[in-house]
Amino acid sequence: MCLVAVYLQGSNESLTKEPVLTDIAQLEARDGEVLVRELFGQPHTLRGSVRSIDFLENTVVIETSEDEAGIGG
Repeated sequence: MCLVAVYLQGSNESLTKEPVLTDIAQLEARDGEVLVRELFGQPHTLRGSVRSIDFLENTVVIETSEDEAGIGG
């Protein structure tokens, strides 16, 4: 089973080399936040917005500003 991996992209256009989260089964974009839930239910909140989704590569890129890059649980 191939689930989604989440990468962060800062305002300086650099993309994280490793995913910040993997095995993401659900994603919801809200005002300035992206809520994701892992396969086994662990929720996370990322400050930023969805930049891109690649269904063939199973990746989501979340764009954050330098001061917003954070993962909440």
